[in-house]
Amino acid sequence: MKIDNKIFSLWKKISPLGAFCSGLKQYAGKVWIPTKENEKKALTEIDKLLKKCKKDRKATKFLRSVRRGFLFEEPNDPPGAVMSYLYNHFLVEGFKENHIRKIADGCGKSLDVKKYLLKKDWPAEIKILGVLSCDGCFGVISTAKNNIKKESTKKKLDALAGKVKEWRNAMLVGKIKKGDFTEVFPLLKKYGKGFRREKIYPKLLKDYYDYPESAKEIESKALGWLEEDLPKFKAICAKLASKLNCKNNIPDIDVALKKKYNVPLKQLIRVIVETRRLLQDIAEESLVKITPKYDVRVVETPSYMVPFMPSGAMSPFGTLTKKPFCVYFATNDKRGSPNDCLPEIFQLTIHEEHGHCVNFMNSYTGYLGKLRLVEILGSSLDTPITEGLSFHREIELLEIFRHLEHEYMPSKAEKNVINFINKYSDLETFNDAMEYVVRKWRVGRFLRAISDSRVNSGKQNYAAFVEWANKKTGLPKKRIYDLTFTFFENPGYSPNYSIFGQRLAELQRKAMSKGISRVEFNTFVASKGFPARRIFEKQLKEEFKI
Repeated sequence: MKIDNKIFSLWKKISPLGAFCSGLKQYAGKVWIPTKENEKKALTEIDKLLKKCKKDRKATKFLRSVRRGFLFEEPNDPPGAVMSYLYNHFLVEGFKENHIRKIADGCGKSLDVKKYLLKKDWPAEIKILGVLSCDGCFGVISTAKNNIKKESTKKKLDALAGKVKEWRNAMLVGKIKKGDFTEVFPLLKKYGKGFRREKIYPKLLKDYYDYPESAKEIESKALGWLEEDLPKFKAICAKLASKLNCKNNIPDIDVALKKKYNVPLKQLIRVIVETRRLLQDIAEESLVKITPKYDVRVVETPSYMVPFMPSGAMSPFGTLTKKPFCVYFATNDKRGSPNDCLPEIFQLTIHEEHGHCVNFMNSYTGYLGKLRLVEILGSSLDTPITEGLSFHREIELLEIFRHLEHEYMPSKAEKNVINFINKYSDLETFNDAMEYVVRKWRVGRFLRAISDSRVNSGKQNYAAFVEWANKKTGLPKKRIYDLTFTFFENPGYSPNYSIFGQRLAELQRKAMSKGISRVEFNTFVASKGFPARRIFEKQLKEEFKI
């Protein structure tokens, strides 16, 4: 469609990093400089395109999400962009000096033109996020310097680091050296009075993520789900503590699980490769059909990426080429928090790969038919869909594994996974362990939604939320902080997991009650790209007549 091509031209101009990661090599090393003039031109172009596509809801919602991204800016964003430009180039092409030099120049200019942000009176919480972003920059810049040879390039990086240091000094609250919970949380308690996002937050929910829910509705839903899941989590904690002969508290259960289901770090990649093969057979049989063009590569997390991927992650690449692929990063470095416990490996793999990777690969290869550009271009609109899908996939796998405890005629795929698990324990005990992991994450993601809605709407400050969540769930304050605080860089992001994941579960139940198979429903969901959430839900209802 003509409008898609015009939007694509704009997108490439203002998102050169997205274009590069999507496989458009001519954008390597390019940085879009967000001067007032450039931003004004982009907004003018967006407004013109919006007038041309009033009746095209997919294009309109895509453009509105881009427009809202321009209008929302905070001082943690520019240093965050420096990190993103550099480490994504490292991941895609290694350390190409000419591109690193261009990025250092471009990012330095971007910091310069955004200096006006430093003159504003920002809340302590936002300043602290800015400091943490700057510290991440220093690590990535140092990695670049350690992997290049030319002094001229190193000088460019030193100049960039100097500008980041200036940015950090302007944002600094108290003393932050390590940037961990022990340092940051006391500062948040002492200085934190709220993010002051009350006016912008509803607009971000509506335009950036296409939420039909208000902040109040998000909180209400997440609280309800938390109340529903907490008794189940506490019950599995008690059952597992009894089986593992440990105290019934989260830290002791975690230690006992690590001991029983430990995977030595030297074997971690091999076990993940074996696990993903077993789970793929189960997934195709009982969860979702996967494109024959499926290309996912398990990669040991590079040492310089460990601070950003402490456990693991996935990233899609080449998504606008004929051969898209995904990388499943597995961290086996003690400096991070490697998933060296088998139930955690199963949970991570089903979420990252058979949630995200299948979703991206099915959509980008056109498994159920070619999609429009506005349905597959990278934007904030893909987040509710892919995070919600992956969140729901975890509980689906648990349901399937529980069924296997009573299956007298398991399939070949099911036999293979049972035999693999039996090397570690009986199936029921393993399922108890996996339920513990899945439900602990569910509680954490409900807390993310509650924190995002409460804190960004001004109902509760962050430190008070952590105190409340600790008393409510029994989760340690550090875990609650680790689960939630850095997500405040992107207000509205955190609810995506549970809000749309639970909605997806509801729609799936309705479809299956009408005779639609789980596989048929999930395959459609995983293959239809990333239109705005309300459009996506309408498509689901129309497809399955629910």
